[in-house]
Amino acid sequence: MPLPIEPLGSVPHAQRADRAPVLSLVPKAQKPRRTYRPPAQRSIRLSARDAAGVRLLCALGAVRSDDMARWLAHASRRTSVGARSANQTLARWAQAGLAAGRSDLRSARRVWTPTPEGARFADWTYPLHVPDMPSQRQTLTVASVAIHYMAAGWVWVSWREALGDPRLSGGDLAQGIVRSDATTAAVCVEPEHTSASTLVSRLSSTQSDGLETHLWVSDESFRLLTTRESHDLTALQEAGLRLRSLQDLLR
Repeated sequence: MPLPIEPLGSVPHAQRADRAPVLSLVPKAQKPRRTYRPPAQRSIRLSARDAAGVRLLCALGAVRSDDMARWLAHASRRTSVGARSANQTLARWAQAGLAAGRSDLRSARRVWTPTPEGARFADWTYPLHVPDMPSQRQTLTVASVAIHYMAAGWVWVSWREALGDPRLSGGDLAQGIVRSDATTAAVCVEPEHTSASTLVSRLSSTQSDGLETHLWVSDESFRLLTTRESHDLTALQEAGLRLRSLQDLLR
């Protein structure tokens, strides 16, 4: 059964990034009122791609600048977008009050988060969650995984948008759903080293929903889970578990 939402991270085909949306012709008395834009936004050109990008920030909570560059390349149907171009786009969002940048303590890259004004601009109707510093690493790792799927042509649905889908009713590791033409899978991300027995208990409810599960773990956990502790995951792998190393995102 299709999800009752629009795919995250996609730009509407009817709205090219370099053109404003086209309104239907209606009698003058019935013409829709223009959407209010704060003064800070009125002198800044904002496109459908900008709205989709800010919506992505709202869904993921926080995204590193290099991952945002990967998404901008995907949304523009380009092979890549340089750091300078991506930073200019992000700075434009910040100038319009749609996003805020802060330092990433683990790298030299900037971390970008949505603002309440950005949520209104992107028509984000779900609760806005911006991670605090202790939980930022998990959020940024999930964002990297999500953009990895989008760049590969999958549709990503964040857990906030998928809460109404009974297929994602369980599993405290589940971060979202991905869809391709032939596959629908729950995506779980665990960047910290975790034993196989702990993963099995946390994954059991996700597996019982009947979805294929893609589990992303640290490189250290991946080596242990595919060698010494592989027998602990055998039952889950037979039920559709696919193990992935987060190190693959860096290659």
